Amino acid sequence: MTPFEENLNRASGRLRKAESALGVINTLVTAGNIEAAYQAAFIFAHECEQLTLQARLLPAYTGNPRYHDDMALDTTTNVPIRIGFTIQGWFGVHLPALLPKKEKGSPDYLRAPLYRALGEFIQNVQTDMPVRTGSCVIVFRHRYDRTRPERRARDHDNIEVNAIVDVIALFLLHDDSPLLCDHHYCTVMGDRDETEIYIIPREEFPQWWHVANSETGRKLELHENSPEPAKKPM
Repeated sequence: MTPFEENLNRASGRLRKAESALGVINTLVTAGNIEAAYQAAFIFAHECEQLTLQARLLPAYTGNPRYHDDMALDTTTNVPIRIGFTIQGWFGVHLPALLPKKEKGSPDYLRAPLYRALGEFIQNVQTDMPVRTGSCVIVFRHRYDRTRPERRARDHDNIEVNAIVDVIALFLLHDDSPLLCDHHYCTVMGDRDETEIYIIPREEFPQWWHVANSETGRKLELHENSPEPAKKPM
C-alpha cells in the first residue's frame, strides 16, 4: 500500500468517526436530551478538526512537487493570518488556530500560508524600524476558546512550534541560535482558538510581560505599521 493510500484510509476513518459523532447528536436531540447533545457536539467538532488536518496533508502524499505552492494559495484565503506591530512597536503574528501536539499533527497547514503571508508583509511594510532583530525572545501565547470547558490546556512542551520558528527565523531573525534567541510560552483564555507570536528584544521582555498580563494587554492588537520608538508607551 502506498503512503497516499494509507493516508486516504486514515481520512476515511476520520470521516466515519465524524459521521458517527453527528449521528449521536441527532439521536440525543430527537430524545430531547439537549445537555448531552451539547457535550456530544464538542466531540463532533474535534473529529471534524482532525479530519481537516488529515485532508490538508493528503495532497502531499501524492508526491506532486506543486503541493507546497498550491496549498499555500489554497490556505491563504481560508487561514486569515494577521501580521503587524503592537502599539509598543513589537512585531507580532496571530494565527487563527492552535498549533498541533507533537507527533500527533503537522503544522504544514499553517506553515505554508505563514511563509507566504510573511513574505508579502515584509515586502510591503512601510516603517523606518528594522523588521529583523538580533538578541530577542520569541513568545508563543496559546489562546484557548473559553466556551469549550471540556478541553484541557496542553503542556507547552507537547506543542509543535519548531516548524513555525523556522519560518519566522527565515524572515525576522539574523540568527535563531540559543545564545541570541530565547523562547517563552504562555496560555490565556479568549473568545476563540488562536496562537499569538511576538518577537521581543530581550531588554524589552519584562515590559512585554507586564503589558501582556495587564487588563488592557489581554488582547494585544496588531497594526500594519510600527510607531516610532520614541512614542512607545510604558
